[in-house]
Amino acid sequence: MFDPNWYGGGNEYAIIIVEELQPKLVLCGHAHKRYRRSVFGSQEKSSYLCFLGKITQGKDAIAVFQGTPDGQIIEVTDTIL
Repeated sequence: MFDPNWYGGGNEYAIIIVEELQPKLVLCGHAHKRYRRSVFGSQEKSSYLCFLGKITQGKDAIAVFQGTPDGQIIEVTDTIL
């Protein structure tokens, strides 16, 4: 079970979807500020949450990720911007 407070209480439907699918990466737009966090689900699976700022916030509204050969997803935004 994911912590329901992973982003100020979050969106109830988004929490249900993340709990059920347990994706490696969750991207959320228009969060008003940049925010990153890993949350852990059942069986020690984790999801990396990436909340993007509003488009007017420039760099905080952009995220770039790279897949690795072993299946990990790594954020590389700060290395290329």
